[in-house]
Amino acid sequence: MFAYLTLLLVLAVSALCQATSAIEKRSSPAPYSTFTYNPVYYPLKQAPLWRVCYARAIQVQDGNLLLTWEDYPYGENSANLDTFKILRSVDGGASWSNFSHVADTQNGWGMRFQPDMYILKNGIGKYPAGTLLIAGVSTPSSLSGGVYIDLYTSSDMGKSWTFASHVAYGAGPETVTTGHKAIWEPFFLEYNGKLIVYFSDQRDPAHSQKLSLTSTTDLLTWSASTDVVAYSRVAARPGMAVISYLPTIGQYMLSYEYCNPPSGSGCPAHYRLASNPTEFLNAADHTLTTTSGHTPGGSPYSVWYKYPGSTTDGVVILSTHSDTDLFVSRDNASTWTMVNVNQYTGQSRHLLLFNDNGQERLHLATAGFYGCSGSCYNYVANGVTALDVFG
Repeated sequence: MFAYLTLLLVLAVSALCQATSAIEKRSSPAPYSTFTYNPVYYPLKQAPLWRVCYARAIQVQDGNLLLTWEDYPYGENSANLDTFKILRSVDGGASWSNFSHVADTQNGWGMRFQPDMYILKNGIGKYPAGTLLIAGVSTPSSLSGGVYIDLYTSSDMGKSWTFASHVAYGAGPETVTTGHKAIWEPFFLEYNGKLIVYFSDQRDPAHSQKLSLTSTTDLLTWSASTDVVAYSRVAARPGMAVISYLPTIGQYMLSYEYCNPPSGSGCPAHYRLASNPTEFLNAADHTLTTTSGHTPGGSPYSVWYKYPGSTTDGVVILSTHSDTDLFVSRDNASTWTMVNVNQYTGQSRHLLLFNDNGQERLHLATAGFYGCSGSCYNYVANGVTALDVFG
């Protein structure tokens, strides 16, 4: 997760910090338009750690967008804990206003790392289709206690939130040190009547980190975790799982970063394909390399875009932290090319295909990089890109 911080800091300075003064002078985008480099939220410069990071967006049933991220309050104490702020846009992401927040109501720790949002496509247990979910890491600000991935639900499109369950638990500390029983980076997927949460898992002494999953049929109780990606080398650290479905070939694609690879350095982007999204463990392991020979860095986030008028044909679109360009495969992840979308990169930059007042477009959200602190300044920004560039 926090590996390769030197590269991330260089990228953060070049991608966000140097552009701050110029961005502040930009006029607000027109509603329901395409735009780039749009600042959404500036944290206090006195805020701890890297102030903000790891943005996520979703479109709810009324067509509005919600946006959240990791947010570290200045003067944090027992009465001022981390929450996941929720902003809302009613104009296609052009402008945003405070809407709600997700507070830790169970542990007394705060909601600290890696929020992920999801809308149920099917009813699960007592929760009907359309229920909005958010999961994230709850742990003390000292990182020295235990850690939960906790699940909260909303029945009113994000205006209010209720605790549902502890998805997974680690004894901590919540650091990347091998042997520390930390858990990170939840990602949702529905499959076969169950809700699956994929996450990065340091609890197994045989692995510095591996990818695991757990599932539920009621959002209240969760299965024992099983391995998704687990390399034989103890030092290997696969992380940041994201799943996309490729209907052209009837397979799921798992994209993830592989930190501490056996050769080279950094956290190159990898992916695997499987017909069953619970069976990636023995699937072929691919390093993402473009036709020009470029292998991007980590925190990949992928979506599948269906061409208008087609039932199956489309492209995989993938973002990484190392490049402002997006990576595109038009042949079911066999080959990859780069597309310039003129947008900020960031740690786990988020991609969302959404209905922008009748037009399908791609929303990108970022909140900078892990490790960016001091004179390096993270803030939350977004952009909207037309999809014809991926055709």
